[in-house]
Amino acid sequence: MLPSRRTILIFAGVILASLLLVYGASLRNDFVRFDDGLLIYDNPAIRFINLHTLKTIVTTYDPELYIPLTLFVYQILYQIAGTTAFPYHLALLLLHAGNSILAMAFLSLLSRSRSAAWVGALLFALHPLQVEAVAWASALKDQLATMLYLAALLAFLAFRTSSRRSTYVASVLFCLFGLLSKVTVITMPLILVLIDIREGRKWWTWSSLSEKVPFFLLSIVFGIIALYGKTEVLGTSSPLSIVLMGAHSVIFVLQKIFVPYGFSVLYPFTGSTGFDSLKLILSFLAVIAVTITVWLARKQHRDLCFGWLFFLVTIAPTFTNLAKAGELYSASDRYASFPVIGVFFLLGTLWSTFDDRLSHVGGQWLRGCTVVLLTVLGWLSFQQSLVWRDTESLFRNVLRFYPHSYAAHNNLANVHRRRGNLDAAVAELLLALQGADHAKIHGNLGAVYVKKGMFREAEAQFAKAIQLDPRSAEPYLGLGLLYAQEGDHEKAYAAYANALEKNPRYDQVLLNRGALLFDDGRIDDAIADDRSAIAIEPLFAQAHYNLAIALLSQGKTDEALAEYEEVAAIQPTFLQARMNLGILLAKLGRLADARRQFEAILKLNPGNAAATSALEQIDRAEGKLHH
Repeated sequence: MLPSRRTILIFAGVILASLLLVYGASLRNDFVRFDDGLLIYDNPAIRFINLHTLKTIVTTYDPELYIPLTLFVYQILYQIAGTTAFPYHLALLLLHAGNSILAMAFLSLLSRSRSAAWVGALLFALHPLQVEAVAWASALKDQLATMLYLAALLAFLAFRTSSRRSTYVASVLFCLFGLLSKVTVITMPLILVLIDIREGRKWWTWSSLSEKVPFFLLSIVFGIIALYGKTEVLGTSSPLSIVLMGAHSVIFVLQKIFVPYGFSVLYPFTGSTGFDSLKLILSFLAVIAVTITVWLARKQHRDLCFGWLFFLVTIAPTFTNLAKAGELYSASDRYASFPVIGVFFLLGTLWSTFDDRLSHVGGQWLRGCTVVLLTVLGWLSFQQSLVWRDTESLFRNVLRFYPHSYAAHNNLANVHRRRGNLDAAVAELLLALQGADHAKIHGNLGAVYVKKGMFREAEAQFAKAIQLDPRSAEPYLGLGLLYAQEGDHEKAYAAYANALEKNPRYDQVLLNRGALLFDDGRIDDAIADDRSAIAIEPLFAQAHYNLAIALLSQGKTDEALAEYEEVAAIQPTFLQARMNLGILLAKLGRLADARRQFEAILKLNPGNAAATSALEQIDRAEGKLHH
């Protein structure tokens, strides 16, 4: 049975109080430039909720994952908070609290022991392995998927008890919504089979399998959808390396559970990924040995079998994510945030068994030690949550444990570049190249050299990037920007053409080539490139802006006005676009509409002299009209 309402309320109070103590300070954290821009503050698809943006989130990847429900929740949060980080962090904290309560209910149904459920759920709530999924705004998909996965499991177990059709339908719907949040919910039908095995049910009978058919169908459909988003990643990894790295990841996560130290947003893996890697082979043999052992002992030790297989099955879909951008990673904390329920279920049941067998004094010692352990875990989570304060803090923590991580140096270089500290950016990129001779790093170094005016050095870096990755379009874009800045337009056009040959849907190339065509007076060609960029990315604000300027230069006022209005709708903070829109509206005599644009600019930038001057001119014009 589910815990009583009183038990749930007491546990909820304990969880909320504990998590506020642990994560309260981190609610002030900023966004980090590690997917937060891609999903939130630079994502035009979440800025408004309308048919166009809803179509976008339903028909696109992120770019690898299909997560339309997650993006819809981001849309809601953006309407409330815009680009203020606090509400996003608060939403994640509340979701984690809710997930901890759901985990307690789920563990209570499985173990039929309140103490086992409480211990397991408190470990789930407070363990520092969960920090990434709570403190990172981009981890909303993980928290949503966990919530809906647990809700689906609870609804299904309720259906088993009551045979009420409504709870069965609810379970299927929760599973569907979970898959729309993140595809890792794909493992649910296998978990339902594991529950049957644990309870001694004949899972292979038609009556048992038939009730799981909708879940299997959903998993198959979303598995196919997921494969389309992962084609590039899967193309760079062999089945052997995926299996061996997956086994290594399982052992790595278990180490983090029992030795909670050295947490990092990146865990770079170096070395071979084949049979010549002793570390991977030993990990693989260990996982196989444990799995066979617990399976053979499933009748005598059903909790052990269920807990281990729950952990293994739910973490398995993440094995394809261990290779990213040419670098291998041992694990990622958020990938384990749901699977650890299996391990904590085992620890909770083990705790309950000891508690029942110990004397009164022994039981008190056990409870006291448990409180101390949970306090230590909470303190470690508090410390780790502050690592997510900002981008620099996040990647300096990576270098603390992995000083040769080229990805960390590359991200720190981007931090310095955005601050205008170009020398520091160069230094970080040179350190990154010591870790890996990677095309992306050479391209970034070339971009920094362009900003420093070191054009020949930049050209050499782009050439090296092309040599290392001939299929990449990015170095050609860098060369195009370099040649355009030097005034060599013919070379720039050639570089842009090469980039589009590599990637015909590279909207940034079309945008920049369009700008160059406009400068050369080839307005029709510039308009064609701008329209092509918009066809690829309808929410590309800069392309709409450039198109508006080009149309206006041809006297196409109505079309230009529509494009400026589109920019204001897509990116309200694009001040120059709103300024141009206001000026155009004023010229057309639409003074009230123009006033609204200039007032909007002053709300975003109270000291904007141009907007202030424009409003004064409108006041004078309206005064003359009234006079």
